[in-house]
Amino acid sequence: MRPVLAGTALVALLVSARLWRGGSAGRLSRASGGQHSRTRYLLLCGTRIRDRVGSTARLRARRLQAAELCLALAAELSTGQAPEPALRRAAGPDPICPTALAAAGMGGDVAEGLRVDGGLLASETLRALAAVWEVSQGSGSGLASAADGLGRAALERERIRRELSAEMAGPRATAQVLAALPVVGLLLGSGLGGSPVTWLFTSPIGLGVLTVGVILEVLGVLWVRAMVRSVERHL
Repeated sequence: MRPVLAGTALVALLVSARLWRGGSAGRLSRASGGQHSRTRYLLLCGTRIRDRVGSTARLRARRLQAAELCLALAAELSTGQAPEPALRRAAGPDPICPTALAAAGMGGDVAEGLRVDGGLLASETLRALAAVWEVSQGSGSGLASAADGLGRAALERERIRRELSAEMAGPRATAQVLAALPVVGLLLGSGLGGSPVTWLFTSPIGLGVLTVGVILEVLGVLWVRAMVRSVERHL
């Protein structure tokens, strides 16, 4: 019975640590020395955080670029330009819609090109622009007002995303503190002269408590992550 409980607790601890660090911290080599393993682990965590922050920043930049494209297109159309030249001028030197620009240059289907670009970049704004382009094809005035509305709506959504991210920082920090409390309790118990770690891993009751505690810890982490993601999905 004791080996089974010990194995279950160990597996649960590994799963909890993997979830807590984003799912891909990697396994550390136990035979290569403690200092080398810690260094490698810190580098892996730092790379993971850097990639996640970079990915979030790129998504935000693409959303803003799509909103600015719509606003610039509306401004160009309001001067009386045709839709295709207006799109080329609005796209700028670093276009977010290269497929649409290629279609406009060859006299092709610009709306389909915008849909392709929107799908590649997962941009709802570009897909919406493709829809209004198709509806108002050949009528620059209708496209101008629709593009202006799309750009303003995209900027408003981005503002709401920033506010939500700031508001969700509190629950995330609370979850991290609560998840770390058991480890803090073990350290305090050891500092006061007790042997909580030894009791958890060597006694049947301790192994049972450890198993149940780690399972609850994993469920708590999953629950908080699910709540945060459910809110973010609605934006």
